[in-house]
Amino acid sequence: MAETFAILSSHGVLARDLATGLSRAVGFRNIAVHEYQEMDWAIVYRLCTEQLSVFRAFAAAITRAWPDPTE
Repeated sequence: MAETFAILSSHGVLARDLATGLSRAVGFRNIAVHEYQEMDWAIVYRLCTEQLSVFRAFAAAITRAWPDPTE
């Protein structure tokens, strides 16, 4: 799944730094969902309080790349 963000970056949809941040989020998701290792709740808290801007930036980039078809 992380490769998806690299592809979007290579097509100019996402900035490289945003794609990198989202790829890291995929890694964390894998740990959280599949329990590859013990959950570090300090990391969960930090992501929820300090990293939401990455997801907002992703939503904005996708919105710019694919305009509303009803307009």
